[in-house]
Amino acid sequence: ITGRNNVGKTSLLEALFLHSGATNVHLPFTIEALRGVTQFQGGLEVALSGLFNEFNPRPPIELEGIDQLGIKRVCRLRVVPTPTVIQPGEAEAPPTAASQAIEITFIDPSRPQPLSAQAILEKGQFRLGPAPIPPLYPGFFLTPRSADHKSDADKFSELARSVGEEKRLIDALRAIEPAIKAVRLLNHGGVTMIHADVGLDRFLPLAYAGEGMVRLAAILVAIASAKNGVAFIDEFENGVHYSVLGKIWEATASFAERFNTQLFVTTHSAECVRAAHEVFAKQE
Repeated sequence: ITGRNNVGKTSLLEALFLHSGATNVHLPFTIEALRGVTQFQGGLEVALSGLFNEFNPRPPIELEGIDQLGIKRVCRLRVVPTPTVIQPGEAEAPPTAASQAIEITFIDPSRPQPLSAQAILEKGQFRLGPAPIPPLYPGFFLTPRSADHKSDADKFSELARSVGEEKRLIDALRAIEPAIKAVRLLNHGGVTMIHADVGLDRFLPLAYAGEGMVRLAAILVAIASAKNGVAFIDEFENGVHYSVLGKIWEATASFAERFNTQLFVTTHSAECVRAAHEVFAKQE
């Protein structure tokens, strides 16, 4: 997925992310957090208005997907009022504004009725209701804005349980740093992080080995963690030199095929698109 700035590439990824999450009412807040918005004040209509067309939360968002078997599933997101419960002793209290909820509804023809979950904003506090069903498949969203070293370490720990996967990750990371010999999970500043042996006298945290190394490792371990699911990668080329983009695509495609993970990727870079074309033209 490519295009100029501010044409909606990230918004498209977010819509796909929401649809893939079924009734996971945490995802609207996850999307806001990925954009750097973590404070929610002034009611849900204000707090989450950026998710809605022209910042108007009154018309619901409706996302419709049709799979390869022709099954149509719909994910609906809307802001709704919720009943106000008056506690004993509060009868004389002045009236307060009605509480609100963000409601996500999943319509699946294989189920007898739609399923809904709500996140309720009441007296300045959120109550997130549990999803009535788990997502249909795992999904991960990678943003270029910040690295989550702990999450990457957790994903690598799961990957390394399978014999041979650690070596495959090392081979892939050599596209950026040919000197890498090994990777380890080690503590750095109180946080468990992925470290690499790049020929120094000690293992180096990936955070000190360059943005490209961090980015590629994050992409590959996310693909592995989303086995039989989907990974959303915003600004794929971020932190990567154009000369190694072909090798990065090869590694990414190899991991995606091995773990049966579908990828949705955005890029601003014509070089990134050309590199992908050259790599995939050689494959079936």
